[in-house]
Amino acid sequence: MLPTLPLEHIEQWETRSLLKKAAEAHRYVAELKGVAATIPNEENLINTLTLQAARHSSEIENIMTTQDNLYRAVVADEASVSPETKEVQDYATALRAGFRGVRKSRLIRLKDILLIQETLEKNNSGFRKLRGTALRRGSLNPTA
Repeated sequence: MLPTLPLEHIEQWETRSLLKKAAEAHRYVAELKGVAATIPNEENLINTLTLQAARHSSEIENIMTTQDNLYRAVVADEASVSPETKEVQDYATALRAGFRGVRKSRLIRLKDILLIQETLEKNNSGFRKLRGTALRRGSLNPTA
């Protein structure tokens, strides 16, 4: 369980400039919500944004593909899709699965995180049972 944040220090975060930015962000989210409501099938917007997010996130892992390849892969034979594009598609599929779960429950639950992990890894191994690694003094060392 995550520890609760101490509320006595919350004033340091509620600055005038932060509250102005929050109001501005709220306005843009409301505007986006209004525009999205005019789209006949909002799934088209979600799918497009999901593919873009998946592509950019995959670049962090040095998995490169193009928007063009991603959109062509939607209608292509699976055998003709490059491994990089397929991996980005899998990432996007996992994001959409997570989005549907969160939208339905209005919460991010462990169940949703496990569904995303299962979709990405193509197994249901669940959460790691063994301790991982920790960064110490700039190098990776196994934690004991």
